[in-house]
Amino acid sequence: MRILVVVRGFSKKSIEVAIGLAKNLGYRIVFYYIMRKGFLRRRRICLEALVPAEEIFVPQAQGSLKNSVMRAFNRLEEAYNRAREEGADSKILVSEGDFVEEVLREASKGYSILILPYVRVNSEIKKILEKISIPVLLVREEVEK
Repeated sequence: MRILVVVRGFSKKSIEVAIGLAKNLGYRIVFYYIMRKGFLRRRRICLEALVPAEEIFVPQAQGSLKNSVMRAFNRLEEAYNRAREEGADSKILVSEGDFVEEVLREASKGYSILILPYVRVNSEIKKILEKISIPVLLVREEVEK
């Protein structure tokens, strides 16, 4: 049984929830990050450990976008390491594309639950909830200042 956890730069509580579920139920966690189109050189990356973000996305990523990606990759690394420390089997998956389409595509691959972090429920989350066929756990995150 597997848990799909969508990770964003602000994800913190959702990662803790996923680790707790995985630890107590023996599920495997897949920490999933979706980048905008054009930043992965059209690759899909499945990792047992995270490589530096600079090795993955194209050099044109600048400014706030680059900072956002770096925050998310730091959060992925923290999540992966924390899960391992807690004895939860986990891996990292990074892909690029439309957020809603990618979440729905990946979630359809035999996961038991999808954990979605959010700050406010937006149109992306509503679209996912309308179309998803597995249980979804929405976890409200605090925005770090």
